[in-house]
Amino acid sequence: ISFLEAHRRASPKPAVSLLFIEEPEAHLHPQMQEAFVRGIRDLLEGQDAEGVQVIMTTHSSHIVASGHFEAVRYFDCTGQQLKVKDLAEFRHKTEPVPAEETLRFLAKYMVLHRCDMFFADSVILIEGTTERLLMPAMIRNCAPQLRREYVSVVEVGDAYAHRFRELLIFLGVRTLVITDVDSVALVVKEDTNGKPRNTYPACPTEIKGAKTSNATLKLWLPGLEQIDALLAATDEQRTFDRVRLAHQVAEAPGRRCGRSFEEAFILANADILAKELDQLTVKHSFTQHLQVPITPEEITKNAYAIAGSLDGKKTDFAFDILMLDGWSTPRYIAEGLQWLITLPNE
Repeated sequence: ISFLEAHRRASPKPAVSLLFIEEPEAHLHPQMQEAFVRGIRDLLEGQDAEGVQVIMTTHSSHIVASGHFEAVRYFDCTGQQLKVKDLAEFRHKTEPVPAEETLRFLAKYMVLHRCDMFFADSVILIEGTTERLLMPAMIRNCAPQLRREYVSVVEVGDAYAHRFRELLIFLGVRTLVITDVDSVALVVKEDTNGKPRNTYPACPTEIKGAKTSNATLKLWLPGLEQIDALLAATDEQRTFDRVRLAHQVAEAPGRRCGRSFEEAFILANADILAKELDQLTVKHSFTQHLQVPITPEEITKNAYAIAGSLDGKKTDFAFDILMLDGWSTPRYIAEGLQWLITLPNE
């Protein structure tokens, strides 16, 4: 306020007055950081602030989230040379040029969520709550080196991961996208007028002619729709620049591939789940599909149906997993985490 007053009273008035604020988060708790940025923005929108600019350095995702998307200047010092990336010129510097819808989504996401990805050594995009709860344990089991880095785990669902494509490529941060194959099959049904109508219900991955309904797999990496082609995709097809996509694959040649994280986990841990079934709070989701005696083979055979019964109970299933000892991370996630630690910081 005193700076604005001095600017207003100055004679002659300078064309531009700059106020630099260095890392205000050092003195403010998160809620106050957000209020601080909003207060400055309100002051700068007043008549007395014409010609005044504020430049704020920060390592706080709260401050980034409270500012406007196009106000961010991203300083990348991971390589030999410092690079300053201007998000105001984001649409012009990124190919392909992101659609207005994508820019609008990113701007709203930055307002609604913390922007940890700007300060991360690595970013992991995941679909849902189960993966988020289990990710620290999976990192500890498969890639403990990542525990010495700042890893931003961002929950984006299956329909929005591709919206981050241009931003992540623009920032150049190491990124692992973990998503589901979401296999569906064509079924023709008659509507109320007796006319045929195409529907695409969920189906096991081994169904002939199955496709994916996952927009990320179709529109980003590996850019394929047929499940057979997805499962046969190479590591190169799933990788672009510093971004790698991980979707379900068979745990071993000749074995079934899961449609979702839950099914993939069941297939990878049928032995321990059969042994510890009585300890699970979601036991009924298993037993309603299994014949006695309950064996690992029986669980593997019915993994798709069991995973379907876990809808609405995924959080409980995640906590059940955390209470188990000796479980294995599904292969597709383990390989993705290993890729993160082998990709050097430029």
